[in-house]
Amino acid sequence: FFFFFKQKTAYEMLRSLVGSEMCIRDRYQRRVHGEINFQIERKLNMFGIVRQTSRKIKASQLKRAFASQIGGNKDLAKQNVAPSGVVRSDRLQFSKERLTDFGELPLGEIPDALKYDRPFNISTLSNGVRVATEYWDSPLSTIAVFINCGSRDESIENSGVAHFLEHLNFKGTKNRTRVQLELDVENMGGQLNAYTSRENTSYTMTVFKENTGKAVEILGDMLQNSLYDKNQVEAERETIYRECLETSKDQLETTIENSHYTSYRDSMMGQPILGIRENIGVISQDMIREFHQTHYHGNNIIVVGAGNVKHEQLVELVNQHFGKLPQTPQAGLSPKPREKAHFTPSVMMIRDDEMVNMNVGVFFEAPDWSHPDYYAFLMFQRMLGDYSADTHTGHHLNTCLLYTSDAADDLLCVDLGGRRIIKKKKI
Repeated sequence: FFFFFKQKTAYEMLRSLVGSEMCIRDRYQRRVHGEINFQIERKLNMFGIVRQTSRKIKASQLKRAFASQIGGNKDLAKQNVAPSGVVRSDRLQFSKERLTDFGELPLGEIPDALKYDRPFNISTLSNGVRVATEYWDSPLSTIAVFINCGSRDESIENSGVAHFLEHLNFKGTKNRTRVQLELDVENMGGQLNAYTSRENTSYTMTVFKENTGKAVEILGDMLQNSLYDKNQVEAERETIYRECLETSKDQLETTIENSHYTSYRDSMMGQPILGIRENIGVISQDMIREFHQTHYHGNNIIVVGAGNVKHEQLVELVNQHFGKLPQTPQAGLSPKPREKAHFTPSVMMIRDDEMVNMNVGVFFEAPDWSHPDYYAFLMFQRMLGDYSADTHTGHHLNTCLLYTSDAADDLLCVDLGGRRIIKKKKI
């Protein structure tokens, strides 16, 4: 678990228990003035109108002005009838009346009303590339390519090469320059993103459904025909070095990275995703090309389509643009075997006199994605909830944020009442 501790006054603790004074005033207004007057007063308060203008304009005049928007009838269900004749009612829209009386259900059985199911298909091409789709009617489609390699597959000597390779895949290919690549994505209103983690690397494009074929072609070109030019490698060193420095200034990122180090000291799982900082200056063009040839092959790649993309359509596109990938690493190359990362309980303390907050993290093993308790763990995460001071009005609220890494031996981290939201993958 990961905590940000902050002292609270008795007044703040009282507000967190009984609600803010605004809530108390709202309840009083709702009870005394009635539902319509309460809504009018609330709108007026939002604009700071009631008391500031009371000397010049009567509040009753302002209420009449807003009453045309809200309606003067106390029957809110009738007031919220849309032009289409459909009644807008929060009580009806979010009612759970139909979902409550299920009786005694066998363990593990999900009621039909709560089942979530969309058409899902998966196929494997002749070169080992897997294609998976989940279809629903949408104006957009998202295509993602996942490669089963990350910082865990590096060595101490080439630590950081996976992240370096991800950067260079955006710098141009044999068929298009960097500028042309950017224009191709921008001109069709698409989004192109990528990330490197400890266990996988992902490249994702979201486009309008009619541009699905173009998206698959761009991704295939990036991952198979990138140049990895020496000049590009040298130019990217400074960018990656500055990224490492900025990450080291982030208290939360520093705590998470150090937690992996102290938990998995004898494994590459404990090394930073961005790589050992001293390695940035020594990673070479040959290292990058060797890592690409070792890990970017058919058996290591999954192409996923979600949204308005049909399975047969995506299989045909992937076969066209990824069909020439070798099924296994090139001759003479073999990936480093993944040794099991053993979780080691330990204590690590870092002192920084310039920090304002005290960051305390408590970490423990959690179920990985293939564990039978994984979905029970998702329910546990839901029960804990999440919190961001930017979106939940104040630091006095006692909600919490849960973070899980994507490691095979996952860590669980919870931020209680924190001032920052964790910029990591949430489950």
